Amino acid sequence: MLLFGPSKIPELGKTLGKTAKSFQGAAEEFKAELKSGMEEEDGEGEASTPSGEGGGGDSEEAAED
Repeated sequence: MLLFGPSKIPELGKTLGKTAKSFQGAAEEFKAELKSGMEEEDGEGEASTPSGEGGGGDSEEAAED
């Protein structure tokens, strides 16, 4: 209070509130992006598993020849 004076306290509070709300929105956006990325990664991991198993069958056939 001593640095800003009594006339600046409401303005400072308003700015602080806007900043806190902005950080909260950014945190929510980050969480949503992280969750969406994890879901995409899970989908790719499941799709790559069958192709990996198919590749193993090819190498077994090559070893028999």
